[in-house]
Amino acid sequence: MENNSEKTGDSITIIAIAGATGSLGYKIAVHLKKEGARPRALVRRESSEEKIAMLQKANIEVVKVNYDDHLNLVKAISGVSWKTPGCCHSGQC
Repeated sequence: MENNSEKTGDSITIIAIAGATGSLGYKIAVHLKKEGARPRALVRRESSEEKIAMLQKANIEVVKVNYDDHLNLVKAISGVSWKTPGCCHSGQC
């Protein structure tokens, strides 16, 4: 993924990642950060503080969410360019 935002003056792409405290979600978030995007890790309120600290150490924005609260989710993805699930089993992502 090439990010031309610095060259063109465009804003940085914000990508929401559900499941970022999991192994795959974490790797996706770190990769996107290295590629110049701004990943936003959506984590459950009861997520491990250790895993949240790992995301924060990698300078990844962390937003605690309640997946059962529609308004909370809308606020969490405000300003996001892309929304990506940490995992998709249906093949329709």
